[in-house]
Amino acid sequence: MSREPTRMPGPDGAASAAPDRETVLAGLAAYAFARAEALPGGHVFGLIDAACDPLSAVTLEAFPEPARCLIGGSLGEELAGVAPWLVRFDRHGPAWDWFASEAWGRNRGVLVVSNLDLARLKARLKKPLRVEDEDGKRYFFKYYRPNHLNAYLPAMDEPQRRTMFSGVACYLAEAPGTGAHLLAHVPDRAEPERVALEPLGAGLVVRPPDAQALATETTEKV
Repeated sequence: MSREPTRMPGPDGAASAAPDRETVLAGLAAYAFARAEALPGGHVFGLIDAACDPLSAVTLEAFPEPARCLIGGSLGEELAGVAPWLVRFDRHGPAWDWFASEAWGRNRGVLVVSNLDLARLKARLKKPLRVEDEDGKRYFFKYYRPNHLNAYLPAMDEPQRRTMFSGVACYLAEAPGTGAHLLAHVPDRAEPERVALEPLGAGLVVRPPDAQALATETTEKV
């Protein structure tokens, strides 16, 4: 029996089909790597919050793609299991597959498009980690979590945005919900662009034919 797609209430209360995750992730890959290809020397990086999963740091270090803890030195060694990690993705590599299946849609990290190498980008992305409020109190800014990035980046002033976008062409963060939409943050526009991923992935996912449907069709022909 073919499985009917789950239906969820739409904005007007009417039932609508839940997004197909495999198609959504295909759309995510298509969009993210197209942004990188449009940038000379561009790459897609992941900025991952290891605190969300105690195995994240070990997993990232095991991949063939280069990955580094954003916090260096002895403090980085101490906090590696809960610190942000930077990894450069290969579209067909295991690190991307892991991020798409385990992290996307779960508020565990954002994508960064840049033409810097890993070491230089790491140095740039470290700067926004520590922020100071009006009273001079210092805080650790977890901008690598999508809900934080989406809330604070549009409200930043020009000097703050220059720091955030130093060496960065764009940030891609999941929009609130199922991960079926992303918000693309770029330097010259305060408000991010909302992108629906499922339409971008339509036609990119190849599935085996429904065995029962084929059997029924064959029986009818006989």
